Amino acid sequence: MSSLSAVLSKAWTITPNLRNTFVSLADSTAFLLYQNKVAMKLVGWTVKFSCDGTTGPSSPSDTTDRWSTQAAAQTRASVAAAAQSWIVLQNADGLQVMFDFQGATDDISRISYSPGGLFTLASPSTNQPTATDEVIASTGNSLVNSGTSGDRVLTIWCSNDTKQWSHLIARAGSVIHCMGIERVTSYCGTGVFTVPYFTYRYTAFNRPVNPPGSGVTPTNGVIATVPGTAGYVGAFARVFTAAAFRLTRLGGGFINICSFPDGFTRTFNDLSFLADRPGLQGGLTTPLSPFFLTGEKTANNDGILGSPIDWWLAYTSNCPAVPAFGTFMPGYEPGDNPLTDPERSAWIVCLGASMIRPWRNASAVLRIY
Repeated sequence: MSSLSAVLSKAWTITPNLRNTFVSLADSTAFLLYQNKVAMKLVGWTVKFSCDGTTGPSSPSDTTDRWSTQAAAQTRASVAAAAQSWIVLQNADGLQVMFDFQGATDDISRISYSPGGLFTLASPSTNQPTATDEVIASTGNSLVNSGTSGDRVLTIWCSNDTKQWSHLIARAGSVIHCMGIERVTSYCGTGVFTVPYFTYRYTAFNRPVNPPGSGVTPTNGVIATVPGTAGYVGAFARVFTAAAFRLTRLGGGFINICSFPDGFTRTFNDLSFLADRPGLQGGLTTPLSPFFLTGEKTANNDGILGSPIDWWLAYTSNCPAVPAFGTFMPGYEPGDNPLTDPERSAWIVCLGASMIRPWRNASAVLRIY
């Protein structure tokens, strides 16, 4: 199966198929937090603050990385005002991400970010830091599954300019979730989206069976749960509209959502085709398409936010079954010319019809067991 000119716009480092032999839920969560720290530092994220659960920063200028081992990320607290393992990382845009082992049980942790890089230390510094512009990407959710057996398998994506981060974690052959904090190409008005990042947590990767505009409620569309809290699945962003900061849930925008005749007895496509490799692709390729993110249709939150970077949708005759999870497709590096340069094999990976991401031949297989 081939792609339709999927040209990466960024250089990526993919850390594939990290396996953690099950010892305990606390160890599994520490594995998730620690390995993300390692992968992010590898591409240039810097440590702003850290705490191993026993020792925190001595001052706001103390940037020591206290997560020297996985065990250093293993101290959990159930509230902010208690000693816990946490780390704050900063990227080239000044955005800061915090990984914090905080939750009611050992499979839960807290991940958040500060668009303006405003995290400040608590007192004592072993407690959870705070930021006035903090966006909680996930809290109250089981990030490693509550099953007390089974290895966890983790794959991490980081762009080499430090502006894209995501991971996929699985257990016993099933995906637990995929989440990330990534920069987008903004389409917002001046001042609405001054720091163009969004965050997401998904447990499935399929386009809605009934898309927006079809007159039928999407089967996996925007949900009413407060973004970032327990049970929320989807994407959202922090924006400034009507003189206030607010969170807007995000959906995927689609073009040509129509299944009605045009007056000449022809019917246009409703997000699917007659074949996985349709005629206009010469029967050789599966069409991939970039897409845009739309805000929820409520006052001050609706409109078009922007486009994810190096992220595609697939259009086939059998969505959502095709393309299957773990299918590789060829693609191109930044600077390649699709008209003259050969496609690079296994350069992108399909997690589902709505999430096709860079792979760069990182491994012969994407493992979830």
